[in-house]
Amino acid sequence: MRWRGITAVLMAAVMWALMTIFIRIFNENGLSAMEIVEIRALGATILFFAILLVQDRKKLYVKWRDLWCFFATGTIGVAFFNFCYFKTVETTDIAVAAVLLYTAPVFVMLFSAILFREKLQKRNWLQAGLAFLGCVLISGVFSQNRIISLTGFLVGLLSGIGYAFYTIFSKVAVQKGYASLTIMAYTFLFASVGGAFFSSFHNMKNYFVGTGAKGLLFCIIVSIVTTVLPNSLYTYGLRYIESSRAGMLTFVDPIAAMVFAFVYFGEKPPLMTLVGVGLILFSLLEKNFEKKLPI
Repeated sequence: MRWRGITAVLMAAVMWALMTIFIRIFNENGLSAMEIVEIRALGATILFFAILLVQDRKKLYVKWRDLWCFFATGTIGVAFFNFCYFKTVETTDIAVAAVLLYTAPVFVMLFSAILFREKLQKRNWLQAGLAFLGCVLISGVFSQNRIISLTGFLVGLLSGIGYAFYTIFSKVAVQKGYASLTIMAYTFLFASVGGAFFSSFHNMKNYFVGTGAKGLLFCIIVSIVTTVLPNSLYTYGLRYIESSRAGMLTFVDPIAAMVFAFVYFGEKPPLMTLVGVGLILFSLLEKNFEKKLPI
């Protein structure tokens, strides 16, 4: 059963990485990062509730006392995380923002130990450290001199914490017995409400007017491929594996993004990037074969 969870989380990470391609296409049509997030959240909300209405309306029911959990996954785990991440990009650059974002699995491990009492050993921190170093090398953060402002650094860390809370609160919802679709529907409902405060609906309107039916179809595809399917798979995977293990597996995201960039845009990775890929893969193998691959 553990491998069912591992496979689901890995598939989710690869699908999330596809967003690197779609973001460029959206940007070319005049949409900002937060407006892209809002479109994804709105599209996902509509699709998740439509699926529940057709599949099983009983899954639409949630207890009032549990709404805080979905509020947390939506506003903190999705909207707040994206807001902090894109603010980090504005104050530093994408490479630095990506490195700070991928502190998230480390926070997941820490919070899991505190909240879920998941046992963590020294090797677990070493695994996370190697994977994080791999992300640093993939990002190219050391390829040129960079000056990171204190604000950019702190907001970047907040993006990692927000990303981590998505895993933590999703795990709480799973333990409360809610179905993956129910969790996702209410998560993105709250995310779309929270994201609305940081988005320009005028720009979004201009996008749909300018692109017409093709633009709408593209948004539906993006919502399904990069939001509905991966988030459902990730939440499903949390039923079978620990939060800390799921957090580690998301390190596959930057590797997949690099592969997609090479295939779609012809971007060739430098040697240090490949070294980073090797470190991430080794740490993941060590995490999932701990008894067979001693460090």
